[in-house]
Amino acid sequence: GATQAGGTVTYLLADLYTANGRYALSESGDPAPMLQAVRFIKADPAVPFRVSSENLLPGAGDAGMIYDYEDVVGNSSFEPPAYDELWTRVRTDTSEGTILALLNVKYILTERSLPPVEGQLTLAHQEGTWNLYRIEDPLPRAYVVYSATVAPDLDTAAARLRAPDFDPRREVVLA
Repeated sequence: GATQAGGTVTYLLADLYTANGRYALSESGDPAPMLQAVRFIKADPAVPFRVSSENLLPGAGDAGMIYDYEDVVGNSSFEPPAYDELWTRVRTDTSEGTILALLNVKYILTERSLPPVEGQLTLAHQEGTWNLYRIEDPLPRAYVVYSATVAPDLDTAAARLRAPDFDPRREVVLA
């Protein structure tokens, strides 16, 4: 009854705190410090868009909830293994902006140095070892294309997505 419910709630709270205890409260008592990179993202009036934070922010996969923005990084047991496998094959420093633009990502927060791509990917802000890149023209959340390429396997699909002539505004790749 009530004892079991109370024990369950106590367990869940303890579990949540130990998972992200170092982010639970900053010295000021705020849930997490407001970093300049986050201020930069939140100052962008063009919404909606998503962010790829690469688990760098406090809260890791839950940073989007903490800072009130949409992050493609998240803690989810519902992420299909095929998605992870395709993402690993597709993601390269030179194709990253195009691939993330497919997910409506406008900002990439990373410790990596990505090569700028004129009119597509620019360094927007630096904070310590973090680089915040802006994808200049992310795709909308939903749109229609009239051309489809059917790939027989994930390697072929990944190669097509990385191809220099791939235009996600005109073509979808199905695997």
